[in-house]
Amino acid sequence: MSRRDRAMPTRVRQLTVYLLRRGEFASPDDALDLSGDSAVERITLRRGLPFDATLFVRRPPGHGPWWQGFLSAGTAQELRVQLRSAGAILFVRAHGDLFAFTFGTGRFLLNPSSYERDFGLRVTLNTVDPRSLRSVDMQTVEDQTLLTSRQASRSSGLEVFQFDAIRDILRGVVGTPRDPEIALTVAGSDRLAFRARLSLGDLEAKCDQLMAAYSAKDYQRDFGFIDHMRRVAEPDLRADLDTRAVEALNHRALEHLYLAPPDLVRWEEFDGFRYEPLEREGSREDLDAGEFLDLFAAARDRPLDLDDLRRKVRVVAVAASTGDPLHHWSLYDSVVHELELGDQRYVLSAGDWYAVEKTFAAEIARQIGELPVCELTFPSSLPKEKEPDYLARAGPGLEQSEGYRFFIFDRKLVRCEGAPSQMEVCDLLSELGHVVHVKRRTASSTLSHLFNQGTASAAALMNDRVFRAAARARAQADQWDPGALFPDDIPDAREYQLVYAVIAPGNAPLAAILPFLSQVNLAHAARLLHTMGFRVELAHIEEA
Repeated sequence: MSRRDRAMPTRVRQLTVYLLRRGEFASPDDALDLSGDSAVERITLRRGLPFDATLFVRRPPGHGPWWQGFLSAGTAQELRVQLRSAGAILFVRAHGDLFAFTFGTGRFLLNPSSYERDFGLRVTLNTVDPRSLRSVDMQTVEDQTLLTSRQASRSSGLEVFQFDAIRDILRGVVGTPRDPEIALTVAGSDRLAFRARLSLGDLEAKCDQLMAAYSAKDYQRDFGFIDHMRRVAEPDLRADLDTRAVEALNHRALEHLYLAPPDLVRWEEFDGFRYEPLEREGSREDLDAGEFLDLFAAARDRPLDLDDLRRKVRVVAVAASTGDPLHHWSLYDSVVHELELGDQRYVLSAGDWYAVEKTFAAEIARQIGELPVCELTFPSSLPKEKEPDYLARAGPGLEQSEGYRFFIFDRKLVRCEGAPSQMEVCDLLSELGHVVHVKRRTASSTLSHLFNQGTASAAALMNDRVFRAAARARAQADQWDPGALFPDDIPDAREYQLVYAVIAPGNAPLAAILPFLSQVNLAHAARLLHTMGFRVELAHIEEA
């Protein structure tokens, strides 16, 4: 440590650091994403630093916020409000590994594909006291990506955050390390944010310490479930999986592929998404793979390639107040895809491939396999038949084949106490208590809606008197009164059979045609329903 560093008191610093992908980004210049930003310059560091480092600083010109012009219309003199979005990134090399410390907007200078995805999370899980967690970010593994962030008012264990080890992936954790020499607090996701007492000259030693924590296996004692879906680190295998994902996009094989934000979005500031540089202005409300492919085909008139996904196309979340980027990711980071290679199942999520642990996959398959097949004889669906049209045929068809009555509840929304919107009770209801939810397997997100609809309406049936009264009022039939299935008092869940029915080609059992993420979500839904006392059955409705 130099005399200058020794002369300064060692203060507690709040730092943010990324670990660059090992063996892929050997130079700081390779990891930068300047995107034509002329305000970035390389800063010469003083001689005598005890480690190898490179510093880049972004000093953009000041600019006014959107409301400057809005308010200027009412001011007697010109209104000038200056904003600056300065930032810096310091690359530190420590025993062959390259770390990137970011300051201010410096994180936007880093190529989103350049750093290890789980660095901060693994450092945190290997060092944190499992009873001292303050915040947890999780990604729900289902067909429609659901990102959740929960904070506790005091240090707590993971169970306080309602984390489900079956279908949730841990994305970020904030807590207190067992050893204060590592840090006073740690917040880990892809990056690691930490508070520690150190000076500039201590960075190389701190990097070595963090690298040791990243490589440890201590997490397996309290957080071993994160290995249910193991990140694929082998370059050759990743390259093969990437090639297959690009082929799926170019062939529009989107049954098990969709786009979703890979990180939490500040929705209160959000105005929409756009695909840059294909779009420079405007925004769209949702990400859609089909819409993106149409846009790309019109702009490029060539097949998509991996470089487009990783580097050339970015997904930008636009701020409502300024129209400027609020978040940005590579298109690759926004792709969610599932495929099988040999006997191994892989899932691409948030820029990383995960190999699904075989014992975990086998356990999910066992749970799905134990769900009974519904004995109702559903009529086949016509090709591309819309769900309301199918249900209009299925109700009378089931009455004829089963010999008892069915009520079509499709699109008959009912009110729930304390809920922000109305919901469907189900699609079909039999007088014997079959509560049937039907969806066509067109896009993967429809299956997510199917399972969530079943658990939400079942919970309302058991717990919400307003919901039962509204359902009773909605149930009108000439020959019988389905409203009797919605009593004033809490009903007996054992008197109902909740049926998940999926319309899909072929005649295989439903458990055999569900993608893995759907299986995980179904297993979760079935567990909740069993806890409430419902019988859960599956049905595969053949598409003729």
